[in-house]
Amino acid sequence: MPLAELSYPISIEISNYATVAIIVVVIYECLITIDREVNFAWNGWSRQVSWARCVFLLNRYLTILLCVTGCIQISSTFKTALK
Repeated sequence: MPLAELSYPISIEISNYATVAIIVVVIYECLITIDREVNFAWNGWSRQVSWARCVFLLNRYLTILLCVTGCIQISSTFKTALK
């Protein structure tokens, strides 16, 4: 088998492992900072909504959403690789 045919599956596998590592780091960061998020972003619902608060929450939860879609994409890649 030529080297070019071997390098493509290996690069996909490396990319999948790197994506999983990034997802793990993002989830870890979310878990260790949840207490700060509750104190600064969620406590005091009577406070006025600020741009900083909106940007923080969008950044936080869009990142989590992208991680979930990355997990779905990786799982579909693994399923097709196993066939």
